[in-house]
Amino acid sequence: PTGIAYVYLEPFMEIEKYYSVIKKFNQAKIYQHLYTNGTLATEETLKALGEAGLNEIRFNLGASNCADKVIENIAIAKKYINNVGIETPMTPEFFETFFKKKQAILATKVDFINCAELHLNANNIDNYYGANMYMARHGYISPIWSRELTLQFMRIAIDEQWNLIVHDCSNH
Repeated sequence: PTGIAYVYLEPFMEIEKYYSVIKKFNQAKIYQHLYTNGTLATEETLKALGEAGLNEIRFNLGASNCADKVIENIAIAKKYINNVGIETPMTPEFFETFFKKKQAILATKVDFINCAELHLNANNIDNYYGANMYMARHGYISPIWSRELTLQFMRIAIDEQWNLIVHDCSNH
């Protein structure tokens, strides 16, 4: 493989198991990134990931409703890991809270923000009963407002000339 993504559950629940694996794949020059909600990360564990050779970490900032502790962990991660980003499904709650804490979030010097559309499935679709939906390739079902919020978010980033990459993770 040329790349590996660690995406299963919350890796910081047992992060010590990852260090040797990351180190081995790093020695083989394989690009590695890890997804986390960031609530269990510490300076010690983020430093250890960087020392093991993790190339990238992506924080789901929406999972904690933009918790201050997670914002602090993003800044800490920047000290030890080359590429630090935010990857969060676009919801009204995330959109609103992000902009309330925008200055603190951008001050972390995060490298990128991936605006993902909210994907619905049998486990969560009932929570959005009555919302206008659309279906895209591979059967992804999303509320239309998730797409609209992504476009609004990106427009603001352009207008304010944020010094980072904002990626449109559209269903298309």
